[in-house]
Amino acid sequence: MKWLRLYHDAPSHPRMRLIAHKAGTSVSNALSVWVTMLCHASRQAPRGTLAGWDDLECALMLGIGEDIVFCIRREMEVRLIDGDHIRGWNDRQSPRDDSGERVRRFRERKQNQQVSDDVTRYGVTVTTCNEQIRGEEIRIDKIEAPVSTREVGAASRKARRLPPDWQPSPEDAGYADKIGLDPRHVSENFRDYWHAKSGASATKMDWSATWRMWCRREAKQRPTSAPQQKPGRYDWIIDDLQQGKLT
Repeated sequence: MKWLRLYHDAPSHPRMRLIAHKAGTSVSNALSVWVTMLCHASRQAPRGTLAGWDDLECALMLGIGEDIVFCIRREMEVRLIDGDHIRGWNDRQSPRDDSGERVRRFRERKQNQQVSDDVTRYGVTVTTCNEQIRGEEIRIDKIEAPVSTREVGAASRKARRLPPDWQPSPEDAGYADKIGLDPRHVSENFRDYWHAKSGASATKMDWSATWRMWCRREAKQRPTSAPQQKPGRYDWIIDDLQQGKLT
């Protein structure tokens, strides 16, 4: 909607009373014609010109005689109008008063804030065109990116505590047996230790790998049988005497 400025002293301005007196009519008629002229000039391009003005059309709109409009306009041409332009229009009427243009710029700024040319969310790029979205309301509620294989793998490998009902798998039991350990005995110690442990160190990403390291440590700590003594130089004589071979 376009609009113009009307200053509050217009009805009581001495110039308006003078124009009414010279035209032989009332101040209200002079003021009505003046406001009608301002509205007409505001609709023109460029603004401020009276091109296309018609006294008869104005008289019909205001309900007064055409001769009265003619006399008022003639007096205004002396005091308020230069040729077909309202005197001082650019000083009194700001280009910013065009609310339609102002509203259009405001809406464009809001659209540019909401949707840029390249909108990237959740790893997904959505390309839009300002010419296509102008005048439309754009709302991006949610953009769901497909879950990558890497993300699935990372979620599945999240560190966790040893399950309460944990038992060594056949592969884990076979590994313990292979290095000479009793899987049942080792698993009881393994399970009790990790269930009693607290803190971040009690969570593991791969309990099978932890089991294998536990088994290797158990195997290293397992006591070994005493080594056989190497036969001495004269041990054969003792053996022969014991067997009665020497007399």
